[in-house]
This record gives sequence, structure tokens and C-alpha cells, in this order.
Amino acid sequence: MGQSPQARLDILRRSGLLEPEARVSFERFARLASSLLNMPTALVTLLDEQRQVFLSQHGLAEPWQSQGQMPLEYSFCQRLLLEPGPLQVNNAEKDLRFTDHPGRAILNVGAYLGIPLKLNDHMTLGALCVIDNKERKFSQRDVDLLKDLADSVVSDIRLRLTSQALDHSQAHLSALLHQAPLGVFELCDRTGIIRTSNRLGERLLGSPDLVGQQLKDFVHPEDQAQLLELDQLWQGKKPRCELEARFLRQGSDLFWGRLHASLVTGEGHRPIVLALLEDITDYRAALEQLVRQSKELEELSLTDPLTGLTNRRGFLSIGKKLLLVFEREVRSAAVIFIDLNDLKKTNDALGHEVGDQMIQEFAQLLRETFRQADLIARLGGDEFAMLAANLEPDHEIALTARLEAQLDRVNAGKERKYRLACALGIAFFDPKHSQDLEALLKRADGLMYADKRRRKVGRL
Repeated sequence: MGQSPQARLDILRRSGLLEPEARVSFERFARLASSLLNMPTALVTLLDEQRQVFLSQHGLAEPWQSQGQMPLEYSFCQRLLLEPGPLQVNNAEKDLRFTDHPGRAILNVGAYLGIPLKLNDHMTLGALCVIDNKERKFSQRDVDLLKDLADSVVSDIRLRLTSQALDHSQAHLSALLHQAPLGVFELCDRTGIIRTSNRLGERLLGSPDLVGQQLKDFVHPEDQAQLLELDQLWQGKKPRCELEARFLRQGSDLFWGRLHASLVTGEGHRPIVLALLEDITDYRAALEQLVRQSKELEELSLTDPLTGLTNRRGFLSIGKKLLLVFEREVRSAAVIFIDLNDLKKTNDALGHEVGDQMIQEFAQLLRETFRQADLIARLGGDEFAMLAANLEPDHEIALTARLEAQLDRVNAGKERKYRLACALGIAFFDPKHSQDLEALLKRADGLMYADKRRRKVGRL
């Protein structure tokens, strides 16, 4: 897979995922995998240099359950560092790859299914796997369920790494800011007139003589409302405040400043406001960059990497919000469940690379067939879904005909290795008698299977 073992180890060690404290956040994944696939044992494993560490485990025998790890030589999962996965072993005793594997007896492995935890195309951190103590034949549904769950594990790991990167950047920026020059000002009354200033304050605002000038004159006009926070001090409503605004150095050079202000009172003295100003331009730029990166990561977690369509998580997240809008605006809508025919046969006959091409071509066909505003998603494997507004039952025939016409057009091309065909089911959303998205998706799924039976599809 071209990945660097040292790079993998560096990521695992920096992330803290190998430490027992990290397991609390991931405990649910092994339980979910065990329950969904009805398997006695499920593991989320991370592969260190000489061991596999259990980030999450369910049904594991002692002493490994208490230790939370075992030597790497007993690991089936380590094979996924060299293979793209999934790794499916229906009968470990008869599978020549694992007949003599030391982990087979140690873990009492009769059957095994593992999905790699791929941080990216070049980095696999470990695997999500399920283990049975007897022979078992895994279905495509089993594989798809475990893949979806593995995607969730990877998303949580990415969020952890992003959070750590943000904390590190903020700590680094904080260290820089503590060393940055601070301007010190005394503001003598409610007008914000500067009574005294230190040299660093003069340097920040670009003026050698600030006394008698108003602080607001050095604040960008659009941000001067921020200075109303200072009124809270004069009115005695709070002892201190902090605000951020754009300041003008020498009246034109713009920089971001953070102003810390406190009301200072003393017996026999008029109250003053002591204000400390620091230049946070670099901090703001870095923070904006981190926000952009965080949004990009969030978008990636909602996107299917093979097709660029929304994935299952994104479809459910965005779709639920859209249904609330449709209900509020009293707009009809439809959920369409689409099953791409013969993907498994194509994979078996022509290879997974051609199968991936088939998926990508079908995804592009859906984009070209439906409206840009429609939410189109690949739910996983050969399953697709769409949420579209302003669709009612009398539109079903026209919609189906449009899709079939596109399929006929594509299939008419010369020298094709496969034929695109699909079955679909449409569940309509009535804003006056609304259903949630999962219920609509389930109903559309059932209608799709009825359509598949009617057409007797599924043949090359």
C-alpha cells in the first residue's frame, strides 16, 4: 500500500490512541459490530510496531481483555497493512493463509472479517474486525455494515487528530502572544480619551503622542461598536472586559487587536480604565485557517470518496434538515432508493477496478439525470439514494422514464464492458403528514425490492 510504518507509528503515538484513556471514546464500536453482525467477538485494533492494541473490544477472552493488547504475531488484522481489504476468512482452519497462524488457536478463530481503518489512501492505522469461533459465510450485507461502521471509527479518529492539531496550534499561538508586545493605556473618562500610554502602545498605534486622543479614533469605523463594552465598566456592571476589533496604525495600516480592560478605582482617586492592547493578527489568520481546515474535514466525513457524492452519514444529516424546511414551507418531496444491478457479478467477472468504474459512471449518470438541487448520495456498495423537493406521486412515471432513457443512452455506447441497470423505489413525503427520513428511506428500500422482483433484474 506504499505506507511508511514509521509514519503510522508516529501518528499513533502522537495521537494518544494507544493509551488506555483513549478507549472510553471508542467503546461503543465493538459492541455495535458484535450486535449488528451477531458475532461473539469484535475488535477495533491499532497496529503498533510489536503489538496490536485494542482501542475497542467486545467478547475478548482473558488475559487479552484485561491487558488490552496482544503480540503482533497473533494478529490477523496486520495482513490488512499489505492488502486493501476487506479481509474475509469463512473457515480459518481450511484457509491456507491462516491454517498455521498462531493467532487462530489463541483467539479460537473459526471465521474472521476485517475492514482496514484507512486514515487516507496511504495510511492504515489498524482494523475493525469480527471473529466467530466457528465457520461462517459472510454476506455482502455483513461486509457493507462493517465498512460503514469502520468509516465511523475513522471519522472519530480524524476528529480526535483535528482537535489535537487545533489544541497544539492554539498552544503555539498562545506562546507567541505572551511574548508579543502589549500596549498599556489609561483611559480617563467615558469618552475613552487616552490619559497615558507606554512606548509599546505608541508603537502599536503608530503615534508618538497619544495623550489626549480618543481610542476610538484608532479603531476601524465598522468595529467601533465593540467599544461599547467599555461602558459596562464605567457603569459598574462588570469589573473587566475583553474585546477584539480592527485597529488602525498611523490611521491606515490595519491590524487585529485584542483589548483587555479593567476598571481601576481607589479612595480619593477618580476611576480610570486600564487597557492592554495586543496585536493578534497572526492569531486570527491562524484561527481562520484552522476553521477552514475543520470545515474541509467535516465535508470530507460527509462525502463518498469514490464518487464524490454525499455518503450515508451526509445524506441522513443534510436530508433531515431539508425535510424540516420542506415541512415548514409545506413542500412535497420524495426519497428515492436506487440499487445498481450486477455490481457483484461485475466485480467477480471483471475485477474490482472495473466495478469501481461502474459505480463512478452510474453516479455521474445520476448527476446528469436529476436536478442540481437534489440531494444525491451513495449509501454504500451498490446502494444510492436521492431526496428531491416538489415531487408527487403523479411524477413517478416521468421520473422513472427519464432515468431509463439515460440508461439506454449510456448503454448504447460501443465496446462497453458492462451494462448499467438499476431498480428503484420511491417514497413520497407529505408535509402535512410527515415521516422522518429513516422511515421514508426504509419504505423506499422496500419498494425498490418490489421493483427488482417485478423486473426480474440481477442478470448480466
